[in-house]
Amino acid sequence: MGKRCLITILVVLAIGLTVSCSDGERFENDVSQETKEIPSIEENTDDKETNQKESAAESELREEETPEDLQGGGEKGKYSVGDTWKNRYALVSYDGCGEYFSDNPFIQPVDGNKFIYATFTFENIGDSDISAAYWDFNCYADGYACKGIYMADDAGLAERLSSRRKISMSVYFEVPVNSMEIEFEYSPSFWTSEKVVFVYEYPIMQDGYIYGGNAKPDDYSGGVEEYLLPESNTRYLTEWDIAGFSSSELRIAKNEIYARHGRMFTSEDLNLYFNSKSWYQGTVAPENFSESVFSQVEKENILFIQKHIDSAK
Repeated sequence: MGKRCLITILVVLAIGLTVSCSDGERFENDVSQETKEIPSIEENTDDKETNQKESAAESELREEETPEDLQGGGEKGKYSVGDTWKNRYALVSYDGCGEYFSDNPFIQPVDGNKFIYATFTFENIGDSDISAAYWDFNCYADGYACKGIYMADDAGLAERLSSRRKISMSVYFEVPVNSMEIEFEYSPSFWTSEKVVFVYEYPIMQDGYIYGGNAKPDDYSGGVEEYLLPESNTRYLTEWDIAGFSSSELRIAKNEIYARHGRMFTSEDLNLYFNSKSWYQGTVAPENFSESVFSQVEKENILFIQKHIDSAK
């Protein structure tokens, strides 16, 4: 009997020790699992701090580039030909506008529409590179969006400018011929929805003649018939404009741009020709003449004509 009781007591003690050890292992495992979870909590905290730092940096950047800095401070609501808009990165000059006539039979406006263009000169006045892109412009005729047209013989779709560099770019759109109000909207920055508005100027009618979009009546005081290329100072010339011109006519057409600005000529034949025009006033000697008086359109047209003069030799 005594032996049986002793055995029973030993069995009970053994079972108790086994349960105790099992509970201890479970406790240790629970503690180990909790300990393993701690590093993941610390990692999440670090990620949160990193995200907070990045957000703060982005916020500082947005604060540094305010809409006023990016848009020029809204100095003027709308811009006309000859005006200049600027911010701290770029200077944009509105050089000219007018109707565009394509000599490509596959690029023509649909019935009831016409092509128009606007020319701008971009100058990088900052220290970092900037871009001048065709898609930064939209056009609206009487409030309706108009289709953009890309002319392959013009500047590329987008150009990158390093500091202190310039580029001239034209944008083209197809608009209804009876449009009353046409505006070009320029988006200078991705970070803001503000727009810079350039107003399309319609051709001027005088004495039965229609002149270019930014032409002044005084520019044609002698009548359009006294010019070989009446609009060589207001829009970019095309192959169609000079089709059939002889080398002599090309030479006169080129110097006609100089003559508009009062340049005198040393060649007797040019002097005789331009002195016969009522609009010509030769007041600037060749040695005193500065080509800085030319607009970007005039500079490009001089190069365009000269290229054809050279190819005709």
